[in-house]
Amino acid sequence: MENSTGRRPSHKKRVEVRDGGEERTARIEMECRVRQRMQQVGEEIHLRIGVDMSENYTPKLGQLATETDHRDAIHIAVIPVRASWDGQRGDQVKVKQIGNEYVTTDEGEFVGIADPFLKGKWIEKGDIFWLLLFPETITGLRHVWSHPAFQEETNQPTDIEKQRAEEWLRELAERLGRTCTNYDEPYKKHEWIEITYEMLIQSGHDAIEDGGYFVQQGSEMARDVFQNKKTKEKFWKMWQIVTGVKITKEQGDHGIFSCSC
Repeated sequence: MENSTGRRPSHKKRVEVRDGGEERTARIEMECRVRQRMQQVGEEIHLRIGVDMSENYTPKLGQLATETDHRDAIHIAVIPVRASWDGQRGDQVKVKQIGNEYVTTDEGEFVGIADPFLKGKWIEKGDIFWLLLFPETITGLRHVWSHPAFQEETNQPTDIEKQRAEEWLRELAERLGRTCTNYDEPYKKHEWIEITYEMLIQSGHDAIEDGGYFVQQGSEMARDVFQNKKTKEKFWKMWQIVTGVKITKEQGDHGIFSCSC
């Protein structure tokens, strides 16, 4: 059929005047065919050379790569650790918990390496650095991970919980009575001070840091109170709430008072 110019419309012209919906449908069908073909090509490559193109593929850090491995991205569990020694990036590290932080130690097993990407090579005693845990050692990963060597982090206590914990500790301090400040001077008149809330808090720090005891001079009241297992457990629970310091089970078994006998 000829138009007003006496010329037959070209094929290109017919495409331009096609219904817009038909064009979109044709384009979508073409894209689907391309994607299907790309997937087939990927499966063929996997069958030929053993490359794992699936979502389950994970590079095995700590092992040599193979010819079938390919570019990828991975998660690595990390935690800040305080150095108790002078070391360098990439060092294998052992850790222990002191209070609410982890520090390097010579005891136990290696759990990871010091941040190998540090701009400065050296790590000085007291520095806090990132510890990268060994691959395939964590037991859970949600950007909040689990690992046998580290305690689970818990939700922070509310202001009301902190207030109640402090009140309980202050009441406990009143129950413990007094301590003599010159007990070792028998020929002088004994001077006494009340055991305070602040003394309780500091005694907790001393107990978990070096296993020390607060010695109540001239009385056995504090020692007797802490011989009650439930009282000792509640003390550590309340102490952790007000200080924000987390303790291990072994530290929780430790008392904080001793008599002078």
